[in-house]
Amino acid sequence: MAKVIYSMTAGVGHGDDYVAPTGVTPISLGEVGGKVYFSIDDGDTTIKTDGANDSVYGVSIVSDADEKTAIKNASSYVEQGLDELEKSFMQDKSIVDLLADVADDTSATKTAIAGLKTSKSDFLTNLGF
Repeated sequence: MAKVIYSMTAGVGHGDDYVAPTGVTPISLGEVGGKVYFSIDDGDTTIKTDGANDSVYGVSIVSDADEKTAIKNASSYVEQGLDELEKSFMQDKSIVDLLADVADDTSATKTAIAGLKTSKSDFLTNLGF
């Protein structure tokens, strides 16, 4: 069971030959360069990447690192998720106090910042990045 990103050609209407994903509904990551991208857990969701899904609709698993970076940088879903983590981290914190803690090498603040970095990394990993 792995989190993966798949793409398909944008703007192509689905005909009777299209085989929709089965299982848990994919998370839409947005459109980049004429393709729409989705995140799935391949243990919960099955997609068909051959036949008409490949030749007509361009369904494929994304493995290229540069393509994943472009998706991550363009996705409003990713941006909103990371923003929510940062807002949650900053809740009830003053930027001045936070900077003072960093300057003073306060261990609790260093631990909290490391926790935020881990949360952001986990969020991206859980989308297939």
